[in-house]
Amino acid sequence: MHAYKHTCMHTCMPVTDLHISGPTRVLENDDQPFPWEMATAVSEKVFEDGTHEFLVEVGGTGLLGFCQASFVDQRSNIGKHWMNEDNVDRTWVLHSAGYFANGNVRSENERSARFTAGDRIIIQLNLFKETAEYYRDSGASTGGGKPRFMGMVRGICIPVRLGFQMYRADDTIKILNYQDLTETLPLSERAEGYLTRGELLFKRAQDIAPTSQHAAADRARIFGDTMRCLDQAARACSSLQDSTNTNICMQRWEAAKKLKIEAEALKF
Repeated sequence: MHAYKHTCMHTCMPVTDLHISGPTRVLENDDQPFPWEMATAVSEKVFEDGTHEFLVEVGGTGLLGFCQASFVDQRSNIGKHWMNEDNVDRTWVLHSAGYFANGNVRSENERSARFTAGDRIIIQLNLFKETAEYYRDSGASTGGGKPRFMGMVRGICIPVRLGFQMYRADDTIKILNYQDLTETLPLSERAEGYLTRGELLFKRAQDIAPTSQHAAADRARIFGDTMRCLDQAARACSSLQDSTNTNICMQRWEAAKKLKIEAEALKF
């Protein structure tokens, strides 16, 4: 059973750094072989680790969730339908018809997960656990009921942007509120979260064979993300006086730095 947990913050800032990438034309996908106009909105901000909460108001139907951060640099990807086999482990979304998807791998339809224009949805992104939980905002702040759990996606393993791929070019999305909840976690949870994510990113970077300039750049970038996570983990472990894990973080950080430099030096 998933109960909505709200953490009060001193600063609850609205996110205004969304831009519309479109309207873009989708030329082909499995469900609809004919082109149609649509728009894609993605956040300027990239989410790399930690825990975050968004309150959004959707102005239409489509795919609401997260896409690989580098999509904005790859125009064909940002405009392509996010639910396709090439996007497994690259897009994680809730479809307005009521199902969740990782690329084209989708869950069963759930009536409680459907949404339409005017709905307000809370999304809790936890990159330490690699999950995003969705809740329907029932207007608790104005006397309504508590937010209701809609479902979740798992396996968000890379830096992402919040996004909404809309099935009509004139649809909209509003980010009404955003909170970075990372600092509200107990120090021990932050230490464990950063270390676990750093180790995962290290392995992911190692698995990228630097056979081209693009692949080498990806390898270097992810090693950079690894170093940032391990630095945060080392600081948290040090504060906990956990010398064993502090040393593990520092050793892994040095290894990631060396491999990052090697990847950046490759020429093709």
